Amino acid sequence: MTYVSFLLVFVIKISLVDTEVTCDTNWFGPKCQLKCQCRDGCDPQGQCLGTKKCNSDWIDYACQYKPLSYWIRTPMDSYVETTSLWQDGDDSTCINNVALQFIVINFSFKSLIGWMRLVVSDAALVDRFMMYFEDTSDAITKRLECWRQQFTIVNNRTVYIRCDMNYPINRVILKGEGVTSLCTIQVSKGRNLALKQKADQSSTNGTNSASNAVDGNTDSDLDKGSCALTNNVTNLIPTWTLTLEEPVIVNFFEIYAASYPLRNYMYYSIFQTFDKNDAPILNTTYATVFSNINKTLVKKVVIKATNTTYPTALLFICELMLLGECPPGKWGLDCNKNCNYLCPENCNEIDGSCPTSCLGYFPPKCEQVCPPNKWGVNCRENCRDACAFSYCNNTNGQCTAGCNGYSDPPFCTEACLPGYYGLNCLSYTSSQIEGSEHNACERLSYDELQSQCVVGREKFIFSVPNFFIGLGTGVAAVLIIVTLIVLYRKTCLKRKPISKTAEDVYEDMATENVTSVSKSQANNMYDRPKPRTEDEPVKRNMASYDEISLNRHDDKPTVYLNVDEVIPK
Repeated sequence: MTYVSFLLVFVIKISLVDTEVTCDTNWFGPKCQLKCQCRDGCDPQGQCLGTKKCNSDWIDYACQYKPLSYWIRTPMDSYVETTSLWQDGDDSTCINNVALQFIVINFSFKSLIGWMRLVVSDAALVDRFMMYFEDTSDAITKRLECWRQQFTIVNNRTVYIRCDMNYPINRVILKGEGVTSLCTIQVSKGRNLALKQKADQSSTNGTNSASNAVDGNTDSDLDKGSCALTNNVTNLIPTWTLTLEEPVIVNFFEIYAASYPLRNYMYYSIFQTFDKNDAPILNTTYATVFSNINKTLVKKVVIKATNTTYPTALLFICELMLLGECPPGKWGLDCNKNCNYLCPENCNEIDGSCPTSCLGYFPPKCEQVCPPNKWGVNCRENCRDACAFSYCNNTNGQCTAGCNGYSDPPFCTEACLPGYYGLNCLSYTSSQIEGSEHNACERLSYDELQSQCVVGREKFIFSVPNFFIGLGTGVAAVLIIVTLIVLYRKTCLKRKPISKTAEDVYEDMATENVTSVSKSQANNMYDRPKPRTEDEPVKRNMASYDEISLNRHDDKPTVYLNVDEVIPK
């Protein structure tokens, strides 16, 4: 039994040795799909040797990430001699300026941001940052919050900040105490996820195959044999297609075309992306660099020439880079590892670690928001006493329910004028305290209303808020009175109509012959008078009021007596 076990272990070890992949020089990874970007070369795991510096235009872990270029603007009242120290790649060169309140980071075009790496000189300020985004491409600037801002602290001076952002922006505002101690700012476009992926094209010119466009070589010289080229003789409308093993998030597309004049062949080509269900995501004309419109996972990329391409339909691609990151829940340079159960959707894609801190949320998932009276990193800050009900914004601490003893919500920094107090300084008292500057109450109530003057006589004086309060109250009172009158009149009109009185009958009969009085209301109870002959004298055809007797009953129709009984013959 022992011999069999030993043999089994030996066979497994031999199998593992046989499956180990030996990569070519400057390549590493489980499938040799990652290219070394270190200045002095890499070990088999991709770690930099020698000076451990990256080649130009590459940063961070194993030098696999491309930085997003930017320029910085600082406030006029916070003089900074030079901002180049933040961009020199040296974490030991810092700018310490206690007067600095924020910095503005500008990009050349709208971009989706992967993450931001910040290094500080004061370890106590490593996570004291707040980020806001702006899109200034339109006439009206759009301002967006860094939703679910997450911190991953890798050492006592270095932090990575990520946001759940699905909108391209061209400006970042960085605030917080940490900006007073900054050493390095790096913004990531992402890493090249197109390397060694499956590429096809509809035709091939010579040995310029489709895979040349994803070999990591950006040289635009056709003679170097590192470009993909279609055949314009056998293929009138050529296409080039890249299919990824797994869908990924793409922040940027970078296309390296051939040098002039061959570059002109690409100008009118169409660039398309598709998701895993082959549904279109992006459909645009050719450009050398452009950002994605959202973080929909990309599975396939198609570049298609058109029959208007100069001077004929032809595709000439030396390199295509898809700069992005792993999909949610995945990590590793090949994006094949799953995040752990503590942070199943938001782990660090480099090492799989959960966020160490969350702005406005509880770690590690950064999903549970702070209670109303807490804010800040990991909800460890209390809302200020100046905030009404002690309620404030979970990320910046601004008062969300108004101010207690201040007049400028949500900031709550302008104290009430003498005599005013309470919620947003809308209450007033006439009792003055000698030497008091901010309110005239001897003692304020700090109950839930936070606007009660316990000691001190209140009175109403004219002010803009009081004017509108009084105006609104008066208008409301008038509307209520008018409504009651209308309802009363409608009720009166619906009452049961009253039967005719004797006066009404008399007025009706004054213009008619008494013999033609209608009998319909008496249910045909009247007898018609006999016709008068020529020998009979003319009878009086008008009745006086006193000669008419009408019987009125409360619950029965009115019945008129026979006219012959009223008018004597």
